[in-house]
Amino acid sequence: MIIKGYAQSILDGIDVDSEKSVAQVIKTESERLERRITQLLRLNTLSHALEYSENREIVRVDRLLKSLVSKFSVVRPELNWKLDLKELEVKVDPEVILIAFENIIENQLRYAESSIEILMDVNEKIEVKISNDGPPFELNDPMELFDSYKKDKEGKFGLGLAIVRQVIEVHGGTIIAYNTNKSVEFKIIF
Repeated sequence: MIIKGYAQSILDGIDVDSEKSVAQVIKTESERLERRITQLLRLNTLSHALEYSENREIVRVDRLLKSLVSKFSVVRPELNWKLDLKELEVKVDPEVILIAFENIIENQLRYAESSIEILMDVNEKIEVKISNDGPPFELNDPMELFDSYKKDKEGKFGLGLAIVRQVIEVHGGTIIAYNTNKSVEFKIIF
């Protein structure tokens, strides 16, 4: 989505930083896409592989989210991004947690009408809420969104949210999806 957004901006003649920085973003995102495809091929063994992964580092979740918002805001520049981020650290596999947050934000972009909101809170646990003002989930149980190969309204199959759930759960967290009065929301709890 990021690659497509930057390429479309160039084609539409929208002023972007510089061709070199755009080329670098496209190159970086192409490399990330290649890694993501590898992850998709390993979907059935992802939980097992992550469970025994020793690649855990302290990651600042707020910085990761700011970076993603910066990249994704090019895809739909008309959206209003509301951020309330706190300096939060978690010990995770940095590459796969990045993929999980990318998948959630891509989902939010797909359905948002005018805004996306990302809130972070720390009480007994760390909570990250990501919501958009698009149409409500039409499922009786929005948690079905996290099932592998769940069809969307257009009949397309997806793996993105199934991967998100696996990644979050392997890191000792939970993720839930639900409708609110004015939005649809994903809540991640670590």
